[in-house]
Amino acid sequence: MIQVRLAKTKRGSLRYCSSSGHAFFARKGSDIVCAAVSTLLRTTLLLLQEKKDLEVEVSLQKRGELFFKIINAEDESSLDFLQFAYAFLEKGLQSIEKDYPKHLSIAFFIE
Repeated sequence: MIQVRLAKTKRGSLRYCSSSGHAFFARKGSDIVCAAVSTLLRTTLLLLQEKKDLEVEVSLQKRGELFFKIINAEDESSLDFLQFAYAFLEKGLQSIEKDYPKHLSIAFFIE
């Protein structure tokens, strides 16, 4: 099972996301649950890394693990972007979890 921990600030901005495990829905290379979760997380991370006014800590320790954390957001537009990023991940992951509850588990936090 893929386990995702998603945290936001009290203002609703993305704080961090961690993902570990494997979906085991299908064999490696054919797993649609893994592909969907990976696409959401990696695309969000790429967009965060492209924003010049954000500082993001990233850890990719081994296959099946991803962690990223917002270290610094300097201006109001960054905070708006981080609110959208959180909402995007929350809705997308919840949709996958609803359809594949035996393969994805999400825990939500407020920091």
